[in-house]
Amino acid sequence: MIRNPMASPDVLGVTGGASSAAVCFLSYFAGTVSIRFLPVAAMLGAAIVTVALYSLAWKRGVTPLRLVLVGVGLSAILSGITDDDGAVQSEERGDQAYVWLTGSVYGRIGRTC
Repeated sequence: MIRNPMASPDVLGVTGGASSAAVCFLSYFAGTVSIRFLPVAAMLGAAIVTVALYSLAWKRGVTPLRLVLVGVGLSAILSGITDDDGAVQSEERGDQAYVWLTGSVYGRIGRTC
């Protein structure tokens, strides 16, 4: 769409928005809201960052260069928010967020589809 090989979701901050939303969900809402809503929170975070990215890059139109530069800035900010939020929580919540962010196949061995 923007013809820029650097414009992947992780560089533009979309992945960072999903990660930040997931860690915030696990930090603040995991005890009160069902964990089944975690993917929804991550998708909402990615959608909000996508809208913010496009809005911040808009100046009489969006150029690919401006979109990538704004995206790199958003990605750095969201990475800091994710790291900070995960670090200040309890050890259990921090571990849960870390496992969700990195992925896990725990408990899946021996099961068939």
